[in-house]
Amino acid sequence: MGIKGLRQAVAAHMREGHVKEIAGKTVVCDGHAWLHKAAFGCAFDIAMGKPTDKYIEYCMHLVNMLKFYGVTPIIVLDGRSLPGKARVNSERNARRESQRALGMELLRRGDRSGALKCLQQSIHVTAEMAHAFHARLQSEKVTCIVSPYEADAQMSYMVRKGMAQAVISEDSDMVPFGVDMILYKMDTSGSCCIFENKPLGEGNKKSMDVSKLSGDARIHMCILAGCDYLQSIPGIGIQKAYGLIREHGDGKKAIEALRKHPKMKEKVPDGYEDAFERAEKLFKHQWVYDMEERKLVNMTQVPED
Repeated sequence: MGIKGLRQAVAAHMREGHVKEIAGKTVVCDGHAWLHKAAFGCAFDIAMGKPTDKYIEYCMHLVNMLKFYGVTPIIVLDGRSLPGKARVNSERNARRESQRALGMELLRRGDRSGALKCLQQSIHVTAEMAHAFHARLQSEKVTCIVSPYEADAQMSYMVRKGMAQAVISEDSDMVPFGVDMILYKMDTSGSCCIFENKPLGEGNKKSMDVSKLSGDARIHMCILAGCDYLQSIPGIGIQKAYGLIREHGDGKKAIEALRKHPKMKEKVPDGYEDAFERAEKLFKHQWVYDMEERKLVNMTQVPED
């Protein structure tokens, strides 16, 4: 999951760093993202159905590296697929199947290099892979949670509740979910790119400053720009969405302005407001697991009305 162009747009909030900077803290880690990256290294074995635990060894190396630097990891795995992402997931599955078929054909032709590239693009983290990783984590007494639905909502909730102080992910959705410290592109040595939601200095006046946006405004910006829950209005990317929210304050007013704009009003689809509201609810009220209360709760409370 991710917001197209968001990572680049918030580049002024990011810097090169290392996990040792958060020694003594607890972080929640996107286990499925780790598994997906790890599977690239054994794509042939997975595609051919050969038994392998290479992907588990890679992930455990990351766990042990974090512990070596004094960071306590909690691994979060995806649960069920969100019904609101059915269209996106169907498209992704079709692309993966197409790449797998092409990869197997190239392999039959003897083009191992070309086949590998296609098979890597066809990688899908299966329930069996996630279960094997989960079992290994349990055997080594590393805390692991299976989210009711997607890991990003679960990780965001855990940070909000004070169970962790940062997130390790490859998903730009952590920004609209309200996480203020995110470690991206972490390698096996601990080097990473760190996002921090802090006010930008005078030298970054032209950059997107997400610290000026409320939690709802961050969500509204990303929905307008296009997300897994709702396609963007043609001509609206992340920078344009940021400008609209900064100018109008929230998504509802921004859409009203677009409806009145002579060049944009024809581009806003019928029913867009209702679809926008549904997407906002998915961002804000997904089911998550509360470790302290040992029950499922909404990420944020659903209004009574």
